[in-house]
Amino acid sequence: MEGGVTPMIELARLRFSRGEQVIFDEVDMRFERGEVTAVLGPSGTGKTTLLRLIGGQVRPKSGVVRVDGTEVS
Repeated sequence: MEGGVTPMIELARLRFSRGEQVIFDEVDMRFERGEVTAVLGPSGTGKTTLLRLIGGQVRPKSGVVRVDGTEVS
């Protein structure tokens, strides 16, 4: 949190893997309230997994996922 403003979505030191395949390793991201953000990439690069982590459908191996200041991980 910078300057007292809570981001809408925050990922901190996020790690996630499926078996031996590492999907995210120490990822830090912030999605600010009111901004439009696009996540682009080829098939199999983790876009859907990112949404599932944010939605709490899957849990990271380590790190934190916060939505509107509430930890969902």
